[in-house]
Amino acid sequence: MKRIYNLGFLLFLATGFVYQAGAVDVTVGGYVDAQFNAGWSKDISTSATSGGATFYTKEDADYQTFRFNQGAIRLSSQVGSSSVMVDIDLFGPAITKSTGFSTSTTNQAISIGETQSQAFVATKYENGFDWMLGQFDSRYGFEGNDTDTIRFSAHGILWDLMPVTHVGAVLGYGFSDQLRFEILVGNAYNQGHLKEGNVDMGAKVYTEMGGYSFNLGFLGSTGDHDQAGFEKEFGYLVDLDIGMEVAGHDFAIYGAYKKPDHKDSIKDWGFGADFGYGPDVGMGYGMRVEYASISDDKVWEMTVGPQYRFNSDFVTKFDYSYKTTNFADAIKDDQLDHSLNLAAVYTF
Repeated sequence: MKRIYNLGFLLFLATGFVYQAGAVDVTVGGYVDAQFNAGWSKDISTSATSGGATFYTKEDADYQTFRFNQGAIRLSSQVGSSSVMVDIDLFGPAITKSTGFSTSTTNQAISIGETQSQAFVATKYENGFDWMLGQFDSRYGFEGNDTDTIRFSAHGILWDLMPVTHVGAVLGYGFSDQLRFEILVGNAYNQGHLKEGNVDMGAKVYTEMGGYSFNLGFLGSTGDHDQAGFEKEFGYLVDLDIGMEVAGHDFAIYGAYKKPDHKDSIKDWGFGADFGYGPDVGMGYGMRVEYASISDDKVWEMTVGPQYRFNSDFVTKFDYSYKTTNFADAIKDDQLDHSLNLAAVYTF
């Protein structure tokens, strides 16, 4: 449950400065996602070098571990039509399939404010226009960054094709409650600085009517994502999702096509479907199926499982994922992954 405080001052730990709020109401919120993870992988190809040649060995692996997955601390304030948001992300150690623990020497370390944080100001006008300036979550993709906004305990494979954050500006216009259009100008996605004058430019249209939704986005990149061995050129991302909701059940199909901003580089693409039922309180369920070509590796994944919502703030998720990877490198064998995840997500 979010709480509103009237603060004389607010110390932003992430940035190290004091904001003199006076009589401004500041909303403090966030979430914590704690998990137990177990998984089994078959035919993991590990590279090795002998006599100047690279070869692969096959091995199976498993992991079982408790861990803090991710969370956030969110601070926001609104006066009239203007608002400000600071969203500081929190991440626990990543899983490695050999041991189930982080490769970090400090296995219990929590990373703060590294990859998914936001800090922006925004204003809405009565004539339908609005704008936002700062660092904010990606405008693209079916699933959001934070795991308190998605159905399952982990993102699907198409999320990996999407930008994580943008640093720039968004100008939007709401024609009605059912139709919105926006344009984006910013640094190359996932980068905090503008390099050599190269910018990302994008647009997206959102429609929603009678339980149906249609969202179509485009992002063009002028070549600021450095990659050795490739000549820079214009790249782009096209993102589409179509959804419907009937009697508490929701269904969506979505897809993406991504041409990286490097000449002759491999194009990535994928599509998926998500179906589920999620009551305000009680038992829900869901299924997600996705297929993607990432760097010419063909990946297929299915995730199923129930969710139990105790109230609007607290939900538990239990899901199983089956994933196969067919590598473009013919020397590698196909890899099979099974995973079981139990997550307890509390939003405050």
